[in-house]
Amino acid sequence: MEIVFSDLKKSVLTFFLLLFVSYYTIAQSSVVVGGGGAITCPAVPTATWTTPPPGISFSNWTRGSGVTCVSANNAISGSGFGGATAAASLAANAYYNISISSDATHTFTLQSLLWLTTVNNGPCNFSLYYSLNGGPITVFGATGNNTTSNTFNGNVNVGTSSTIVLYLVPYGTNNNTRNVRFENGSVITISSASTLAPINDNCSSAQIIIPNGPCLSGTTVNANDSWLNSIGCQNGGNNSFHPDVWYSFVATATQAQIGVTTSGTFTGNVEIILASGTCGGTFTIIGTQCLASPANPTFTGLVAGNTYYYSVSNALNGITGPFQTCVTAPQPPINDNPCNAISLSVNTSCIYSQYTTVNATSTSTSIVSTPSCSLYSGGDVWFQLTIPASGSVLINTESGVITDGALAVYTGNCNALTEIACDDDGGTGLMPVISLNNQTPGSTIWVRFWEFGNDNSGTFGICASQI
Repeated sequence: MEIVFSDLKKSVLTFFLLLFVSYYTIAQSSVVVGGGGAITCPAVPTATWTTPPPGISFSNWTRGSGVTCVSANNAISGSGFGGATAAASLAANAYYNISISSDATHTFTLQSLLWLTTVNNGPCNFSLYYSLNGGPITVFGATGNNTTSNTFNGNVNVGTSSTIVLYLVPYGTNNNTRNVRFENGSVITISSASTLAPINDNCSSAQIIIPNGPCLSGTTVNANDSWLNSIGCQNGGNNSFHPDVWYSFVATATQAQIGVTTSGTFTGNVEIILASGTCGGTFTIIGTQCLASPANPTFTGLVAGNTYYYSVSNALNGITGPFQTCVTAPQPPINDNPCNAISLSVNTSCIYSQYTTVNATSTSTSIVSTPSCSLYSGGDVWFQLTIPASGSVLINTESGVITDGALAVYTGNCNALTEIACDDDGGTGLMPVISLNNQTPGSTIWVRFWEFGNDNSGTFGICASQI
């Protein structure tokens, strides 16, 4: 089946709906504040934060203008928290504050803050407020009154290119000499999300995956739907919306197994579509599979050396999420090329050894020309032998799964070979045999075997004997 593929995915409206509805939670991150050693006023300690999620940054901690600096170890410390209410302390700029910002491609949700404190000169209450992008100052979580630690829980969503300012407000009975510290080890918990489409959202930016190489991690979150037709388990083309991402590989055999194992938020069946062709042009569909994870379908009919593309998506009603994908190709025989030729013993009589052409590939014409006899379509395997003292040798074959084979013999070296003999059906049945005379004793020759037309790969027998 041939279809026209387009990288123009969908309407602008659908794209923006995707951005606002289908965020991908990278992880819940607990970011811990530090600040170093002793600080002598009027210095402000430089806050150090454990690594925040990508695209999120934390500011230094600071005192409000209504706070008097107090020297301290491992904390930001001050006095002047004499407001009877949190509102009074806010009005007097008696607070500590921190800013958390997102870049143009990430969002986050503020979930909680663990505020570690030390209080001198009387009891104290604690409130946490926030302001989003300069908006109104709003309470976050419930009031705390523990003098050593208080946890505030809530749920504030912060969009891209935005800043939320947190106000940590101590207050209580009128006592301006009260000293309250914001201690190292305090923890802010957020969850972050990316609004970017995956890097391999389009065929033109397909990630290269190496057959029998390492698996690659991917995600369909924020991806778009590339297929304008109803393909595989899709229904109604883009109307059913299957966000997909793309991979490409160069086939090393006539078949390949594509594996996809989902995790996290990815639910529903996995849809794999394998195609050949050109991105932005016409694709020929090699096959489609819709399977539960872990999905490991095998696709046949490939041509070794050709590039193939496959997309990974959710089947209908699935939820986007992360996954891993691998491509596994059958390994060719060890003697698939001349430089890995298997040595044949030259015996006094024929002693057959069994070999196979299964998964064998074509030998490059830069090394050796196409054989002069039979029908060669690739799938050859290689042997080498040393010419005996007599200068003569007989190379014979017997059928196995293969019943119609061919032989060619070469001199030279494994990277530059010259044919000296070729046979198609000179042996038993349709199997080949080659007899060589007047060869240089001790010299090496290479022997090439293939199945006629390469349409019935399998086992065969071969031997070499003195004449």
